[in-house]
Amino acid sequence: MTTKRNNARILNWVDWTAWVLIILGALNWGLVGLFEFDIIGAIFGGIISPVGRTIFTIVGIAGLWSIYTLFKLASKMSGSGTSVYNESSKSGDEEKSKSDEEDQDKAS
Repeated sequence: MTTKRNNARILNWVDWTAWVLIILGALNWGLVGLFEFDIIGAIFGGIISPVGRTIFTIVGIAGLWSIYTLFKLASKMSGSGTSVYNESSKSGDEEKSKSDEEDQDKAS
């Protein structure tokens, strides 16, 4: 699968950093849920340590940033015409205009 040159750099380094932090946070929550083991807490001293709280806060901010990134990607995709929604609405508009023309021809 190839990508167009103008869509190759949609995500910047902040977006990629946020995604990496989100994945690490999700894996940590998976470990907590399955094995009751908080690896971030074990490495950085738990939620009560300032470093642990900082790490958890940064992961939370990365989650908020990813919401922005999601809307940014959706906006770029809808602008380039690659959205499924845009394609279906275009075909619906074309069908409507064809049926309007047919109705006008019948009325004449």
